[in-house]
Amino acid sequence: MTEDPQEDGEELKLPKGLDWNIHRIAASEHYSSSLIEIQTQWTLADIARAHQTLNAFRDAEVRERIKRRKRDSS
Repeated sequence: MTEDPQEDGEELKLPKGLDWNIHRIAASEHYSSSLIEIQTQWTLADIARAHQTLNAFRDAEVRERIKRRKRDSS
């Protein structure tokens, strides 16, 4: 994966060769595991579940921003 869609449709440009599947988790404020821990101790199933969880957090944050904008514009 080389990009992650943002709320307004912008793409996140990542350095070539960066493993977003692992770096996304390590860079997240929702997980405290280091990059090395994720690379060496996590299973593929762990990584998949983490991405599902991060997607759920992202989706909830987007919904909250949309609600706030609607409320603020009323």
